Amino acid sequence: ALTLTRNTNSIIYSTTCRSQLPTDKDFLPLSVDYQTRFSSAGLTSGGYNKRDGRPSELEILVSRIIDRPLRPLIDSRWRHDTQ
Repeated sequence: ALTLTRNTNSIIYSTTCRSQLPTDKDFLPLSVDYQTRFSSAGLTSGGYNKRDGRPSELEILVSRIIDRPLRPLIDSRWRHDTQ
């Protein structure tokens, strides 16, 4: 699924995908990745490693803020890998 939301100065592009076959894990296999992209505005934060390396501390915290309240909303029987 894909969502594109526009605000005055921002665009939020959100995608969701899942595996076709359920897994045999006893927990919800959910992955949330938040990324801030300055390159679309012509801004870069430094060298290759800073731009495309590991996520910043802010991106990790925002991913967790999205993940934590989302998990209880998903059916407990859901066993597909979800990103």
